[in-house]
Formats: sequence, structure tokens, C-alpha cells
Amino acid sequence: MPTSKKEIFKWRSGKYCLPKKISAEKSCLAEKVSFPKIISFYKSSTFFLFASLIVSIGTTHAYTQPEKKCVIMLDPAGDESHTGRVIENTFERGLTLQYAQALQEELEKRIPDCTAILARTAGQATVALQHATLANRMKTDLYLSIHFFQETGVKPTVSLYQFSYNDDQLALPATLAFYPYDQAHRMHSTQTSAWIGILKAKLAAESCKKGCEVKGAFKIPFAPLIGIIAPAIGIEAGLIHGTDWHLLIEPIVQSIITFKGNQ
Repeated sequence: MPTSKKEIFKWRSGKYCLPKKISAEKSCLAEKVSFPKIISFYKSSTFFLFASLIVSIGTTHAYTQPEKKCVIMLDPAGDESHTGRVIENTFERGLTLQYAQALQEELEKRIPDCTAILARTAGQATVALQHATLANRMKTDLYLSIHFFQETGVKPTVSLYQFSYNDDQLALPATLAFYPYDQAHRMHSTQTSAWIGILKAKLAAESCKKGCEVKGAFKIPFAPLIGIIAPAIGIEAGLIHGTDWHLLIEPIVQSIITFKGNQ
């Protein structure tokens, strides 16, 4: 039974009533619901039973926040309508999907708290900004856009991209503000630069540099990364043979492990 003078409702003659200083019109409870209906609800035995159950649950079971998994989205270039470039006797879209599936399996095996998600499946058609919208709604932690082409040189090249209009030096507003979709990359540009730096170092390491030449990281308006809030990287690798994508799995996995450890 309420006894404090500061209570919104007081107990008088078996009824709840508003104190004189607070009118029903200004009460948050009486704003959209008529006061007699509120009185009837509060007096019902159902309400008191429900309230007692809530109090009982709240006092006997402590709520624990579930541990957040690291969500990584892998975006293999191409879809049902876009085959991509020809590589040996197949298309880019098939090889990027094979690589993304193998990378997904390796990431989830090597990083226990990691969930890797494919932005598309075989035979799926996509529309503009579909992947960015999905990544933002799922609050992904990292985003990787994967692209392959037929390498004609002696040594394969791997180019790294980070979305930018060369405006990274501009400070973000300190107060709440709306951002157009093409400015979403600025929210985590520092983290993206850190991740891409780690990946470049892994690709340039002794174990990899004999197999590929690293170019970049390039800060350009890389279209596949537009509108993505999470740290996002685009990778474009030349393949001499269709199975050469296997060489790119380990550097990517190591870069993510190192990046997560630095956060």
C-alpha cells in the first residue's frame, strides 16, 4: 500500500486517486486512457497477481547479458544476374562464393565467438544497397567484399580498398545527427584503416609475399562498400588458376584475429 506523499497515486477509501497538485490531464497515465479505466484495472485481482509474479521473478532470478558474438559479413561479388569476370573456364561469381564459404567455415572454426554470414547464396539475385542494409540491420562488426579477376601477370596482385571521399579528416558532429547513406563509412573509418593495415601486413609477410603482390590500401568511393557502417574492406585478387583463392584464406583469418585482439 503506497504511503509516501510523493507517490503519484494515493490510497483513499479503497481507491487510487491523484494528488491535488497533479491533474489527470498532465499525468502520463491519464494522457490517452480515461482515469476510471485505470482505476478499474489497478483494482482488478488480475493486475495484483501479475504484479506479484513480476516481483517474484525479478527478485529470484538475476538477468545476465548474453555474450555478444562477433558478426562478420562476407560479400562475394556477383549474383544470379551478374556473372562477373571470366576466370579460366568459369565465372567470378562462382569462385567468390566458393571462397566465401571456405572462409566462413575457417573463421567459425578458429574464432569461437565468431558468426560469419554470407551476403548471398547461389542463384540469388540482389538489388542496390541490399547488402549494406542487411549488414547495418544485423549490426555486423566487420564486412568483407570479395572480388576476383583473371591474372595475366607472372605474380598475382591483391588490391585492398577502403570506402572514402577523402573526407576522413573531417570531425564527426559531437551531438546526435542524421547521416546520409554515403557518409556511413565515416563512423568507423579509423577502425577500418586499422584493420586494412593489419591485413596488408599479413599479405606482405614472408609466408605470403612470394605468392602475391599487394597494392593499396586505396581510399576511394568503392561502390560495393557504400552505406556500410561497420569497418569494411574490399579485396580484389588476381587468380592465375581458379583454385588460387585458397592462398587468401589464412591472411584474412589472421588479420581478423589480430584486429579483434587489439580492440
